[in-house]
Amino acid sequence: MKYFFFVLLVTSHLAHARFTQTDLQKLVAQSEFRDSDALFVWQNGVLVHQFDRYPEQQYSIQSITKSMTSLTLACLAKTNPGLYDINNLFPEWINTPKAEITVRMLLQMSSGIQDSPDFWKHNEYYDYSTTLPMVTTPGWVFSYANASTMLLGKWIQDSTGKPLSTHMKSCFFDPMGIKDWKISKDSNGHDVASGGLYLKAQDLMKIGIMLAQGGMFENQTYLYRNQVMDLRTDHLKDGNGYGMGFWTWGKKIYYGEGFLGQFLMIVPREGLVVLRLRNPPGMQWSPENDLNWMHEMPWFLENLL
Repeated sequence: MKYFFFVLLVTSHLAHARFTQTDLQKLVAQSEFRDSDALFVWQNGVLVHQFDRYPEQQYSIQSITKSMTSLTLACLAKTNPGLYDINNLFPEWINTPKAEITVRMLLQMSSGIQDSPDFWKHNEYYDYSTTLPMVTTPGWVFSYANASTMLLGKWIQDSTGKPLSTHMKSCFFDPMGIKDWKISKDSNGHDVASGGLYLKAQDLMKIGIMLAQGGMFENQTYLYRNQVMDLRTDHLKDGNGYGMGFWTWGKKIYYGEGFLGQFLMIVPREGLVVLRLRNPPGMQWSPENDLNWMHEMPWFLENLL
């Protein structure tokens, strides 16, 4: 009887939205075909689908960590509105062309700094990232770089005296009741701000719901609505579809994406959140793992709306 009530509730709820019960079934089928470990779908206050192969597992969310780093800076900006425009971020950059780089540029991946081909072989990520050359004028051209978010992690730690993860904990994890999490460290013990965060699926879903509700979760304000809008707006003119720590897909969808198929997708118009996680053994690239990455997920979701 409880199951019947749940189905009735979901069917009735989705009947009034563009994302319908049929769309949900298509999404679930595609997720199963791509061998997902977790798929959560939430719409306007209702969890309409929940699959989690390993409910006690802390999933590696890979580059969705960049989105969490962006959210943490937005949290800090609530009490420091000028934070995004701060430059001269590191002493060694003063009186160099890098002095022009702002926090916002690092968030937008428009700092002019690019990863080196062997970036991940340099285990002291924070210190190494400060030495990378600036190859384009800051503020104009998008270039996806792990170094950009590592620099944000370093700047947070240097400027506040506390590591990135401490601020994540106080801004979001503690007040949301997120207790089971961890973050990888580099060889100097610094948080891997670009891809080191591990969370349970149901806890990452809380972050998505907060964003879908304009910064609100369980009647508590975590971010202001205009801050959420800023994060999901592509401010550059080069058409690369990136806001501040979040990818944008047209005007309907914005999302965090991580290596080998981690997706946290928000559709504001539909009040819709889709979380898909897949942590293959060892998290290594292989033809099979690439096949199951679900690269087409933003396109697939857009075509359901």
